[in-house]
Amino acid sequence: MTGLGRTGRWFAFEHTEVVPDIVVTSKALGGGVPAAAVITSREIAAAALAKGFVQSASHQGDPFQCAVALANLDVMETEDLPGNAERMGRRLMDGLRELTARHRLAGDARGIGLIAGLEIVDSDKDGGGETPELAAAVSVACLERGLIVGGLRPGIREGNTLRLAPPLTVSAQEIDEALTILDSALTDVAAASMAGARQ
Repeated sequence: MTGLGRTGRWFAFEHTEVVPDIVVTSKALGGGVPAAAVITSREIAAAALAKGFVQSASHQGDPFQCAVALANLDVMETEDLPGNAERMGRRLMDGLRELTARHRLAGDARGIGLIAGLEIVDSDKDGGGETPELAAAVSVACLERGLIVGGLRPGIREGNTLRLAPPLTVSAQEIDEALTILDSALTDVAAASMAGARQ
């Protein structure tokens, strides 16, 4: 989820001082075609082979899948998709933080690059408690307006946190449109919850 440009770098560990011995990547590598790779140093690979390790899979080294992965990497590099993720991610986070300042249901906004979360809270509850039901309502309200947040179907989220993970090719206009939709959804769900509380 955090590999191949999503966080604004090729891999999320590049934002830290950590240098992993082994990296496993899939999903984004094939751009829709099943592909995966295990990346390590020559020394580690040689030591594993010397100890009898054998990597085997039914499509290992498949020319079609390898060609797709290489073409996908070429497009990502040529079009600077990690750079776009960094730029559009900053725009997204700025917009989410602005929403948290204006909406009582919008709690913490966090993320890096084009993977972000917006916590949905009920500020009327003691301590601004978690509200999975309101998170589901915001997710559905967004879907009704043409924006998918929180997973593959409405209401799916990480507890009370909506996940936003736009494609790496997303434009500034699309980010702004998503924020406008989210703003509208938060407004309507907050109004409905207040009306329900008064009844």
